[in-house]
Amino acid sequence: MIYLLARKKSKPSLRRKRSESGSLAARSATPSDQKPRYEKIAPYRDARFEAELETNGIFMTEDREGPRQAGKDVCRKLLDDNKDVPQISRFSDEVFKSSCRRFQNRNEAKVIQNITRLIVPSAEELADSGANFLEPLVEAVNEGWNNSVPVAKSRLQPDYSVEFKRTAFTKS
Repeated sequence: MIYLLARKKSKPSLRRKRSESGSLAARSATPSDQKPRYEKIAPYRDARFEAELETNGIFMTEDREGPRQAGKDVCRKLLDDNKDVPQISRFSDEVFKSSCRRFQNRNEAKVIQNITRLIVPSAEELADSGANFLEPLVEAVNEGWNNSVPVAKSRLQPDYSVEFKRTAFTKS
């Protein structure tokens, strides 16, 4: 099995550009950051991409045996456990209907942004609101994964991701 590891960060060079605050920029724009979305995803739509993943032990097909029993048990527990229902929720009928009306006739990026925030609240905003266990997380939008070891030839660049800060992996 191949384990994915983050590449070690190189030591800062004096020749690198410094931001206005004088610190090194943590991330920088790359040429692919400027390309339209359809151009960036083209390699992943190529039929050979799935074969390339399979050579690295990653399969995009359903397992013949189906889900493992441990996975089924977790799902059953989540379904069966009692949950406290919040008094005010983004998913109450009226709020949800109002949100859906607001999404009508909006562009794809706006709809994706709004629905994402409904389903997956911002980890950074939740951390700011007191969810301290989320402090090691950072959000990224349309940023290339330059420090990851690629599984395929194409560099990954998700529209949105939640990542661990580098400091989450160091001893304090």
